[in-house]
Amino acid sequence: MCAITFINPTAFGVAPQAAIDNQVGDAHDDLASANQKVNEVTKELELAQKQLGPAEARLAAAQQSAAVAGSAVAAAEKTLADSKAALVAVQAEVAKIEEEVAQIRAQIGALARVIYTTGGQFEEIQVLLDSKNPAEFTERLAALRRVSRGNSDTFEQLAVAQVALSAKLAESKRLKDLAAAKEVEASQRAEDAANAVKEANQAKGVVDQLVAQRAAIVAKADSERDAVKAQYEALRAEQARIAAEAAAAAAAERAKEKQKQKGNPGGSTGGSGGSGGSGTPGVIPTGSLSWPMPGRKAGGRTGPRIHPVYGYRSCHTGDDIGAPSGTPIKAAADGVVISIASGGPYGNHTLISHGGGLVTMYAHQSRFGVTQGQQVSRGQTIGYVGSTGYSTGPHLHFEVHVNGIPWEPMGWFGESKHRVTCA
Repeated sequence: MCAITFINPTAFGVAPQAAIDNQVGDAHDDLASANQKVNEVTKELELAQKQLGPAEARLAAAQQSAAVAGSAVAAAEKTLADSKAALVAVQAEVAKIEEEVAQIRAQIGALARVIYTTGGQFEEIQVLLDSKNPAEFTERLAALRRVSRGNSDTFEQLAVAQVALSAKLAESKRLKDLAAAKEVEASQRAEDAANAVKEANQAKGVVDQLVAQRAAIVAKADSERDAVKAQYEALRAEQARIAAEAAAAAAAERAKEKQKQKGNPGGSTGGSGGSGGSGTPGVIPTGSLSWPMPGRKAGGRTGPRIHPVYGYRSCHTGDDIGAPSGTPIKAAADGVVISIASGGPYGNHTLISHGGGLVTMYAHQSRFGVTQGQQVSRGQTIGYVGSTGYSTGPHLHFEVHVNGIPWEPMGWFGESKHRVTCA
């Protein structure tokens, strides 16, 4: 499918629906598949795009995990701070109670020393007996009773303080253990958060790399734009040249026939493979053609093509027939070689006029088998299959022109005859 043109599709007229192969990736069509470089770049871009989606999903998941882990760290740190604050408060209460206990113990110690040095309760009796009168006895007795009650209250205070101290010490131990556990939990949450952030950063690095890779690939594809455009323009010019050459051959033939008619008014007018018409709308060309590659089927057919990267529209004006390089190419009918040419989009190609405005073209040959101006016969070898010009594999590009207008070649081999249409 290498012969593609920018010729205005309306120039070919409106034709019956053709069996058109719209696959742009045909193995033989260098332009339809962008050219090899752009085709490779397109595959690279597709691969990068496929990788980018999962990478972005991984990044989103990692960022979500990092956010959750961060919240867990904050919650764990708050719980730890609350536990430490409660521990400090309890430890302050413990210190206060210990101070009270120490004071009570000091009072009890002082009392014990007094009792010890004065003989204990016998001294208290002596104090009462030493009273000089009943009033003094009563006063001393009341004082002793107050001292006794004070001692009893002091011991009760000590007991209460010791119970409170024991409870607070137990609470202090519980809070200390809780704070230690919360500190371990906070440390683990912080480690989890750090790992989540690391994962998110790694995922972001992959995404950034793929985005940069995609940008580089797009830039690489864009750098090929001018080269691809130049190929399309060269093909357009070559198609126009070939169409003009075929039309000129048909016009020269018609002029020659008219000249013969003047000299021989009753003579025949058709060529050896005559078209039976001028190619004007409504006229179906006649004449027969033989398949130029016996035993091999047509692959890429005529019809529109769209560049897969740049969107350039073009028109494939012939049928492609795959065959190994060096396979003989046969003339489709008797005729005259009107031109052979090398280089350009079609590489080595031959045009043969069969009379009546009917011209066939054979492109991408590895080498020629005829010369310009040579008379050829139907089935004669006129060249050999190759892959010259805009081609990515050995094949024959076969075109049929009627008065310079491309027609679907398969119209001469069982299908309905119609002009090539890319509208």
